[in-house]
Amino acid sequence: MKNKIFSLVVLVMGFLALAQTNSSASCTAKPTWKISGDTIWFTADASNGAGTKFSYNFGDGTNSHDRSPKHVYAKDGVYRFCVEVNDSPCADHFCETITIGHPKYCITGNVFAGSHNAYPGYVLLYKYNYADSTWHAVDTAKLTSTNNGRYEFGHVEQGRYMVKAVLDSTSAYYKKFLPGYYSHATRWGKGNVIEIYNGCAEHKDIHLHENGNHKGKGKAKGHVKNKHKKMADEDLEVLLLDDKDSIVEWTTTDVDGNFTFTDIANGNYKIYTEFTGLVTMPAAISISDANYDISNIEIVVTQTSVVTSVADANTKLVNGLVVYPNPATSVINANINSTINADVMVNVTDITGKTIISNKQHITLGANQFSVDVSSFAKGVYILNINNNKGVLQHSRFEVK
Repeated sequence: MKNKIFSLVVLVMGFLALAQTNSSASCTAKPTWKISGDTIWFTADASNGAGTKFSYNFGDGTNSHDRSPKHVYAKDGVYRFCVEVNDSPCADHFCETITIGHPKYCITGNVFAGSHNAYPGYVLLYKYNYADSTWHAVDTAKLTSTNNGRYEFGHVEQGRYMVKAVLDSTSAYYKKFLPGYYSHATRWGKGNVIEIYNGCAEHKDIHLHENGNHKGKGKAKGHVKNKHKKMADEDLEVLLLDDKDSIVEWTTTDVDGNFTFTDIANGNYKIYTEFTGLVTMPAAISISDANYDISNIEIVVTQTSVVTSVADANTKLVNGLVVYPNPATSVINANINSTINADVMVNVTDITGKTIISNKQHITLGANQFSVDVSSFAKGVYILNINNNKGVLQHSRFEVK
């Protein structure tokens, strides 16, 4: 009997020793993983003991209890997998979001002119390029009587987008309502950005802005100097703004790059050129009984900006603007040559056209130098403008890091 009891005690102690050998004092749920195409391979943390139990939830409705499973997803998308481990008394939990393949989503909405569905026309889809901080048109959707002013972009990849609606000249609302961005903006710098990361962005409606009313005998016309390789001279959008920056009228350039505003009431205005993704520097004009026909407005479009000015001898008073260091961290220096003594405005704008600082500067005949403190600026791209009352005289792009 004693021998049997002794054998039983030895057997129990053996089981306990084996259990302790296969159990881990700690356990780690976080695995390592590798993704290739539609397949993910998991490798459990080596610190987990042989007796650790695993539970994988792959985020697509399927599961596994393998230690280091391999899983193939049925379609591209964004998934959140979770791993639970248990090696009593230890338990741990880990989750992570992953992207499989190149998931495609959608952006949809309606275009309204007041309370009416607006058509015919089209909606442009712009995508943000993180590499160079620019916006590029990537797709177009038509607005027709069939879709009742509804637009839809399918197969949209993850990223940041903007949408802009433009009516055709055959639309009943063409001259009465301005082109616009989601949701109520007339200028790209004030439009709402649509973020696409996991799922469709629906009901991104565009509400077009109604033109203001003005009556007078004033006229303003000008021409585009196009240095932008990817832009045609025709159909560039030009806005007439009042002294409160409200839109009074809009037009587009013709095939030769010319534009005209008519029937302008007396007052102070700005000529503003709308080009998605480019910084715009407007020009100031004044309409009066003595000066009601302005015909020398010049718009220069480059790869990075749109500069509008009223061409006369005074706009040639400065040249050779050099900004350094570039990129900058605390201060930028500006060198410029002037043909006369004059007061100018030194403005710094961000890439949306928002004015960050504006200072009056007196420049003298010959070489001039001044500095601008940018230590409080957020990292990004900015434009330094030298202005007079006729518009932008010189400008230079710089970066703050």
